[in-house]
Amino acid sequence: MLYICPFRVWRGESVNKFGISSAIPSSLNSRAVLFTGNSKKTVTHVGARWISKFGFPFHTGNLASASMSNPSNPSPILPPDFDCIKVVHSFEELASTPFGNGVNAFCWPRALAGDFAEVVEKIGSGDGITLLDEGFLQGLPLSQAGLVAVNEMLQDERLLSGLGLDPVLNCIHTYPNDDNADSISTDVYSFHVDSAPVQSETWLCTYIGSCSEAIRNQEAIRQVDIPETRANLLNLYGGHDDAGFCEFLSKNCYDLHYTALPHAEPYPFGIANLWRIAVQYPDSPVLPCIHRAPRTDSPRLLLIS
Repeated sequence: MLYICPFRVWRGESVNKFGISSAIPSSLNSRAVLFTGNSKKTVTHVGARWISKFGFPFHTGNLASASMSNPSNPSPILPPDFDCIKVVHSFEELASTPFGNGVNAFCWPRALAGDFAEVVEKIGSGDGITLLDEGFLQGLPLSQAGLVAVNEMLQDERLLSGLGLDPVLNCIHTYPNDDNADSISTDVYSFHVDSAPVQSETWLCTYIGSCSEAIRNQEAIRQVDIPETRANLLNLYGGHDDAGFCEFLSKNCYDLHYTALPHAEPYPFGIANLWRIAVQYPDSPVLPCIHRAPRTDSPRLLLIS
C-alpha cells in the first residue's frame, strides 16, 4: 500500500511474520498515480502496475548536481490530545498494534543519525520523482555522515520488506498537479484518504524536506458532500444522482477527497517519524486517515509502502 495519491487496488492477501494480514496489490486502475513518462512508461510497486492520468517525468538515475544546506531536524510535533493518534515506542509495536477505538494513525517518533541533506545534494536537481534503489544510493559519493543516512533509509526499507510489504524510497522534487480539475482536485496536495477493497494500510516516513500532514475526521467534509461541488460533478456526469453517479465518483476518486472545516487543526507527520495510517476498505474498524502531501520547493526524501 502507499500514500502518494488516492487509489483503489485489487490485492491478494498474505500473512506477515507478526501475524498481520498483509495484502499484495495485483492491479491499479487508470486513476491510480504517478510515475508515468511521455511514452506511457509504468512502474511496478507491490506487484501493481501504476498508470497515471498525468504526464509526469520519472527518473531512476543520476541527475544534475545541486547544492543544498543542511536543515535542522525538528523534534516530533504531536498533538497531545488527539485520540486518533497512538504513539508507539518500537517497530514491533508499530507493526503489531491493531487499529481500533478510534485510533487510525500510529507514530513511532525517532531521531535518525546521518546527513540526509548531503544525500539530496548528491542525487541532484530535477523535477518529478527519483526512484532510489539500494544500488543507486550506495553508489553516491558520500561522506561517512551521508552513508549513515543511506543506511538508515535502507534499514527502514528492509524492516517493511520483512513484513511482506514492498516499500520504495523516493526523492520527490515535485508531485503531479491536477491543474485541469473540473470541480475537485485529485492530486496528493488535496486532503484525501487511501482506499482498497480489502484490508490494507499505508506506511510512510519523511527523512528530509516538508512532511505530510493530516486532520481528524470530524474536522473535514468529503468534497462530494458539499452541495455546490456535488452539483458541478453531477453536471459533469450528465445524468441523475443515482448508483451510476456514485460509480462515476468512485471511478474518478472524487469521493476520496476532503475539505478541511474552518476549525480544523492539521497535524504534521514530522521528520524521521515512521507512520502507519488507516486506509478505507469494507468493514474497517476505524475511519481512514485523512492526509495530504506538502507543497514545497525543496526536495523530499520519502519512504512509502
